[in-house]
Parts: sequence; structure tokens; C-alpha cells
Amino acid sequence: MNNFEYVAMIKKLSEIDDRNNLITGLVITTIVIGGIAYFQYQKIKSQKEQIGQGKKENIRMFQQYAQLFYEKFRLQGTVNQLKKSNELLTKKMQENDIQKNNA
Repeated sequence: MNNFEYVAMIKKLSEIDDRNNLITGLVITTIVIGGIAYFQYQKIKSQKEQIGQGKKENIRMFQQYAQLFYEKFRLQGTVNQLKKSNELLTKKMQENDIQKNNA
């Protein structure tokens, strides 16, 4: 074998190595991009679940607020009725005291 034949053989091996390296690079790149896409998908899925839970919690708190608001007004009505009853009883007691003192 002469030098030209050695150079030709090395060139063929180099071309085969380049092709193999290209294929290996493409496979690795595909795996990396697939992994990144998978992790992004999982992250988005997790965030959507958290948003859904946050919305449910927000609705639950709003319902609780509405219930407390209703309860507040109901109790205020009860307090007003009790005040009126107290005033009436006080007036009746004062009238009874006046009648006893006059008698």
C-alpha cells in the first residue's frame, strides 16, 4: 500500500465516523429535547392543578364569607329585636313602679 491508499482509507473511515457522530448527535439531541418537553409538560400540568385547587379554595372561602355575612345580618336582627323587647320591658317595669308608688 502506498500513501494515497492510506489517505483514501482514512478518509473513508473519517466519513463513516462523521456519519456515526451525526446520527449519535441527532439521537442525543432528540432525547434531550424530548426530556425538556416532558419536564415542561409536567410543570404545566402541576401548575394547572395548583390553579384549580386555588380556584376551589377561593370559591370555598367566598361561600364561607357569604355565610358569615348572612349570619351577621341575622344576628343583628336578633339583637335589634332583643333591644326592642328590653326597652318594652323597661317601660313596663317603670310604669309598674310608678303605679306602685302612686298607690
